[in-house]
Amino acid sequence: MWLYSTAKVICVANTAVQTLLKTTVTDLCASDEESSKVFNKLGAFNSIAFLFGIVLGSHIADYERGIDYAYLLIISNIVVSIGLVKTLPRVDSKGTKHDDKDVGLIEGALKEVQSVYIDLKKLVVSPRYWDIFTIHLLIECGFFMYYNSSGLTLRTQHNMSEKYIGYLITLIMVVSVGCRLVMSKMKSKFYPTDLGYLMLWHSTLAEALAYLTLALTSSLAVFVLAMAAVSCAKTFIDTALNNLLLSRTEASEKGIVISSFDNVVSVGQVLGPLLAGTVSEIFGIRSSYIVGAVFMFVGSQIANTQRTR
Repeated sequence: MWLYSTAKVICVANTAVQTLLKTTVTDLCASDEESSKVFNKLGAFNSIAFLFGIVLGSHIADYERGIDYAYLLIISNIVVSIGLVKTLPRVDSKGTKHDDKDVGLIEGALKEVQSVYIDLKKLVVSPRYWDIFTIHLLIECGFFMYYNSSGLTLRTQHNMSEKYIGYLITLIMVVSVGCRLVMSKMKSKFYPTDLGYLMLWHSTLAEALAYLTLALTSSLAVFVLAMAAVSCAKTFIDTALNNLLLSRTEASEKGIVISSFDNVVSVGQVLGPLLAGTVSEIFGIRSSYIVGAVFMFVGSQIANTQRTR
């Protein structure tokens, strides 16, 4: 068990990959618009990879020693990824100078954690970024409350097996991929001059409505449609937030800002399930969707207020 726990801790290092990719994209792209288009494509590829991973993993796991084969496949994937990283162009970036004084491993790790906390706190309360980070935190908390509760709702209230839940998630991810593939065209048609607030306002309201539908419906078909709506709305929300972040961030601080922005997801991954479990225990599982809808509504009002300033 200790070996498994250690491996899980080591795997956390993989969470920095998305931040590094985003920073590399902003270094290589000539404009914010080009960066936004690349981010949309990266999101589509992430959705496809997630989709393919669910399907392939579920089939491999059915074989004898299937879990072992799945981990071997993951190792092969990591080796290929290391080779692909070597092909990335080298970009000189202005980093923060670090003290060359030797420090212990634990002390160094604690300093890094403290640095992340200070950077995140500074950005959340700054006049330049407070609205983006606050909306992002509300959205991620609400989303992970939904994510933590939807599977349990399907199992306990709709008697759906794990196998069919996996197929359903796969289908919803296909919808998400489709949204990302048409994102650029939809933005140019419906939001040609929008910095991101209008799209964010519309998307958060749509997601709030989807959460309320999840809380109130007893129909499996309507529940599934609401899950698909959540997936689509979240795709538009992520795009709008990225566009806003790109329009605000200075070149000298983009590394700190982007990494801190991604750290908000980790905060949501902790707070969301914690809130969902607490609320579900007291008021029932469907109540977590209502709390998520409240978070979305607050985020939408912040976006609308900033839009009309």
